Amino acid sequence: MSESVIGAAARLGPRVSARIVRAELRKSAMRLHPLYANPGVCDDDGIFIVGCGRSGTTLLREMLDRHSNIASGPETQFLRRMPNIKWISATWGMPVDEVKRRLAAHTSIAPFAGEFLRDYAHSRKKKRWLDKTPGNVTELHWLFTAFPNARFIHVIRDGRDVVCSRRAFQRHDVRKGKVVVKARQRETSVANESAWWVKAVSAGLAFRNHPRVHEVRYEQLLENTEREVRAVCEYLHEPFEPAMLVTNAHKTQAEPGRLHHTPNANQPIDISRTGAWKTKMSREDCLEFHHVAGALLAHLEYEPDDAWITSAT
Repeated sequence: MSESVIGAAARLGPRVSARIVRAELRKSAMRLHPLYANPGVCDDDGIFIVGCGRSGTTLLREMLDRHSNIASGPETQFLRRMPNIKWISATWGMPVDEVKRRLAAHTSIAPFAGEFLRDYAHSRKKKRWLDKTPGNVTELHWLFTAFPNARFIHVIRDGRDVVCSRRAFQRHDVRKGKVVVKARQRETSVANESAWWVKAVSAGLAFRNHPRVHEVRYEQLLENTEREVRAVCEYLHEPFEPAMLVTNAHKTQAEPGRLHHTPNANQPIDISRTGAWKTKMSREDCLEFHHVAGALLAHLEYEPDDAWITSAT
């Protein structure tokens, strides 16, 4: 474990420190596991949507999933952490024994993921799979090698709105084979969520202008939806289809975990989703965010200076 991680944990207090240490230990153990020590290669021309959670990744996934060539199910998670068989079974609507059989048939994670997602796409009579797992943004360094023909879409949203959304976000768990809201939600702070936004966005920005990465701003996706979706299609070498812009809020999905994180993602575009921080963040919250993430906010040109801090309620 690096000195920087230890130092950061010490500054954030005992509860957050313990969470950071546990996460680092899990990641270290994962990298020693045979599935990840030699992750293997998947040659599929898959698509990954990544970014900081609560940045509009699900909204974009739903649009691309309406394309006649692209299929995307629930978040996989197993490219960034050890496969949780019960979670996969519950969110994908797949029997536990089937998940175990699929895992047992592979010795490395990329071929397993490729087969898993490819079979899902074929089950929906589509040619190309898409994996929308925002946290994969911190794994791009090896995903580029493990999926040499894949393309990546990095979604960025105003960090202040992300922090407000993440603090109100209800986390889920699996109980008796079903995905349910956790009875006890984890406490979080503006500083912690701001730090995660900086980490996630910075990880994606490290590959900015790379030919295999396309950047999408959430705010522009809401304001100029067709233009942005057309640009994504061009990047993916797929024809634009008007059906991608037609929402179907009543559409049913076979996968029970598809929209449990963002139940409104298949609703019509709502431009009011931008700038929510102006009424949800106090001046103290703004100062706390600015202390942790102000530099990145300015770098991304969301604000020209620090005057925004005084505009909160």
